[in-house]
Amino acid sequence: MALRAPIRLATVATILLLLCAAALWVQGQAGTFRMARGAERVRNGIDAVDILERDVGGIESAFRTVLLVADSAALRDYRERLSFRDARLDSLRSAKNLDPEMVTQLAGVRAAFAELDAERLPILDRRGNPPDGSRALITADAMSGAHRRATATLSSLETSLRDKLAVTQPILERRRDRLLLAIPASLAAAMLLLFWLYRELRASVAEASKAARDRLLLDESPDGIMVHNRGRVIYANAQAAQLFGATDPSQLVGRQAIDLIYPGDREAVASRVDDVVERGLRPPPRLTRLNRLDGAVLEVETRSAPIEFEGGRAAEVVMRDVSERRRGEIALATSEQRFRAVLETMEEGVCLQDEHLTIRLWNPAAERILGLSGDQMAGKTSYDPDWRAVDEFGDDLPGERHVAPVALRTGRPASGIMGVSRADGTRVWIQVSAVPMIRENESVPYAVVVTFADVTLARLNAKALKDSEARYRLITENSGDLVTLRSADDTLLYVSPSHERVMGWTPEELLGKPGSALVHPDDLMKLERAPDALFSGNGARNTTLRVKHKDGRWIWLEVVAAPIAAGDGAFSTFVTSARDISDRRRLEEELLQAQKMESMGRMASGVAHDFNNLLTAIRSSAELLLHAPLGRDIVRESVTEITEAVDRAAALTAQLLAFARRQHTQPALLDCAQVLRDARGLLARLAAPTSTVTMAIADDVESATIFADRSQFEQVLFNLVVNARDASTRDGEVTIELGSTYFAEDVPGRFGNIGAGRYVTLCVRDNGAGIPTGVMPHLFEPFFTTKPEGAGTGLGLSTVYGIVNQHNGGVAVASEAGVGSEFTVYWPRTDAADELTDSQPRAIAPEPALDNITPVVERAGPVRSTVLLVDNEPSVRRTVAKLLGRCGFNVVQAANGADAIAIIRDGVTLIDVLVTDVKMPGMTGVQLVDELLRLHVDLPVLFISGQIDDPIPREWPTGSPRHFLRKPFRGDELSRKVLRLIPAASRSLGVITA
Repeated sequence: MALRAPIRLATVATILLLLCAAALWVQGQAGTFRMARGAERVRNGIDAVDILERDVGGIESAFRTVLLVADSAALRDYRERLSFRDARLDSLRSAKNLDPEMVTQLAGVRAAFAELDAERLPILDRRGNPPDGSRALITADAMSGAHRRATATLSSLETSLRDKLAVTQPILERRRDRLLLAIPASLAAAMLLLFWLYRELRASVAEASKAARDRLLLDESPDGIMVHNRGRVIYANAQAAQLFGATDPSQLVGRQAIDLIYPGDREAVASRVDDVVERGLRPPPRLTRLNRLDGAVLEVETRSAPIEFEGGRAAEVVMRDVSERRRGEIALATSEQRFRAVLETMEEGVCLQDEHLTIRLWNPAAERILGLSGDQMAGKTSYDPDWRAVDEFGDDLPGERHVAPVALRTGRPASGIMGVSRADGTRVWIQVSAVPMIRENESVPYAVVVTFADVTLARLNAKALKDSEARYRLITENSGDLVTLRSADDTLLYVSPSHERVMGWTPEELLGKPGSALVHPDDLMKLERAPDALFSGNGARNTTLRVKHKDGRWIWLEVVAAPIAAGDGAFSTFVTSARDISDRRRLEEELLQAQKMESMGRMASGVAHDFNNLLTAIRSSAELLLHAPLGRDIVRESVTEITEAVDRAAALTAQLLAFARRQHTQPALLDCAQVLRDARGLLARLAAPTSTVTMAIADDVESATIFADRSQFEQVLFNLVVNARDASTRDGEVTIELGSTYFAEDVPGRFGNIGAGRYVTLCVRDNGAGIPTGVMPHLFEPFFTTKPEGAGTGLGLSTVYGIVNQHNGGVAVASEAGVGSEFTVYWPRTDAADELTDSQPRAIAPEPALDNITPVVERAGPVRSTVLLVDNEPSVRRTVAKLLGRCGFNVVQAANGADAIAIIRDGVTLIDVLVTDVKMPGMTGVQLVDELLRLHVDLPVLFISGQIDDPIPREWPTGSPRHFLRKPFRGDELSRKVLRLIPAASRSLGVITA
């Protein structure tokens, strides 16, 4: 137990007083002893002087005796007496408590004795002769003056000693008396201090016991308690440690108290600490946020007070966790705020009436609906005659029949519709509900809550709606259109009578059935998508579909559907209006068929004309070979004519395929600027001699690439340049510009939309007469031409259109009479770093260049490669076999895929390469390869075809190559294609192993 500072000081003072008393007692005893010793020495000195005086008398007698008797014994006695005298004189001189005067007197005594001894020494020498002795005695008597001086000095010394004794004795006695008085005083003061200490110690023990009890109370307090002195925590109880997230209060002791406060509250807390510590104030409780040791923030209620703690001045902080209470208060405040917000923002009026049906509480909506101010609402009861209430039928409604008195009287909720008169005389119709409020364990209501909504407009709207429904029902039931009301799941909720007239079905036969029940199976998808589109809220949708008439035939309907929004804005039903367009569809189909027939007639005419020319050339050349002498020049010329005619026929077929988007392509990343530069010379020759070509390439397309087939890109370029040349007169100018553009969204055009994205633009412009207005819509139709007979096929621009659309591009045409025309082709831009998308054209991978290919017949060695040729056309099979045989290959023929599999299965002939047609009856070439792979036969394959209907896979699950060759082809092309596959062939793969 630590003592307080005054007790500690009093204890020290008591100990000092006791020590002082003891010191005084010791000092008194020592003074008394010294006083006795001093007095005894003075007395001893006086006694020594007395003895010395007697010795002097004895010496005088002995000296006379020696002078008288001259005896040696007398002389020894005289000398002994001198020695005793000198010894006592020395003893007296060495005595303490002698002042300087006494010492001087003692020195005078010694000097007088020395002088007397010196005078007597010659006299002693004459001690043997009596006369001399007599004379010596006489002389000695004459010398008695020295003796008198010595005795006088000795007497003076004795007097001084006696005077000193007389002076010192009283002083010592007074000092002893004072000491004897100081010792009791010190003891008395010590006793008083000891008594005070006894009382203070008892008080301190009691205070310590109280402090221990208080400390116990602090330690066991449910509140967190912390004491800090000069900003540093000196005490914290367990609850405080728990509040701060500490495992032990010692983790808080020694910390700076301000560091435990949330930074945002530190300034306020610091000012409170100053008020508590410096001014001794007790500020009211407040909410403070604490920084827990784990980093969390805790809000507590704190109370501060100044205290004395462990003998020092400190500040006590009591902390109470009010999280739950705060959450409850916040929840209550939030609930009250929410209730108040809901109450004040409600469109319905709300009133609280007490047990006397007096209005105690209401919301703004109640004032607005009833047309009363707050002062007018306060204190009003249900029995007030100013309501002038009526029931829903218009009869008077007395106060006791209002819903509030009924609910209060019965203890059950009540509701109804009533009309009340406002202060301005107008009547408002309200839908009223009343709910009684009953306390727990009671059965009698103490209040009633009344809610009401203004239904005046609803009543008017209901009447207007009823009138509107009557009008629209009259219109609908007499309309020729088919009107239905359907639910979200397509159930027919209403069917107009016109259905019986148009479709033969009565409304009763269709109600409750799904609307899709009579729709043609091929058109069901349109109807299935309609609800999703309608209920997205994007407005009406229209479509055409076929429905079944009651007599079994199908009729065409043009249907418009629109969603119906409910009061909450949600869409749950939709209405459809349909019209029979069977006759219009029939007329449209007849017109379309006529247009198709006209177009097909033009196409057939153009194809027949061109192919007749080609067949004429082939037939004429063949007849020359049959009837002409077998000369090498005639054969060469005829064969040349035949091959050229075949090439023209192949080019015509390629144009047709390009228009139909069925031409086989080999697209790759293509540098458009480089292609233009490479074709500069050829383009100049194409435009000559009537026109010149000017080329401009923008800087932003110097490195731009597209994913396209180079031959097709060049074909588009050449066709446009030739078309521009033909449209120009002499000295014409053809301008070619390469640029780029970007569309953020689809751009509509005369010849189709151009999708959003980046494009490389190829613009070909001429300065001709322009395109006539009537010609513009037919520009890209096949075999349509304005050129003279024999000057064109009409497939140039249609080929351009087909190629560009095949590459997901677009074409724009601008023309002005007398100025010229401009064709702009938009190629989707695909730079080298871009990834290819599924929308880009795909084909079999490009083949390596035709370099270092040598026919088989020129190779050394007896081994020749074996080719399995599969084609269902016998003439083609025979011709291709001869070409392969002429090139030095062993050829095995098969008419179909089954025969080819049988040949490979036999294993008699080892196959190196498979050459197969793509389109064959029964099993296509692709299916043949898939079947061989399933049988573990992996051969290099060359596909040959004049038309690609079925897709050829771009990638196969194998390492063997797959190439393609389009019909018709030359023998050297076929040889080179097969030779590319030979190095990859393995004879072991040409045998079915499983």
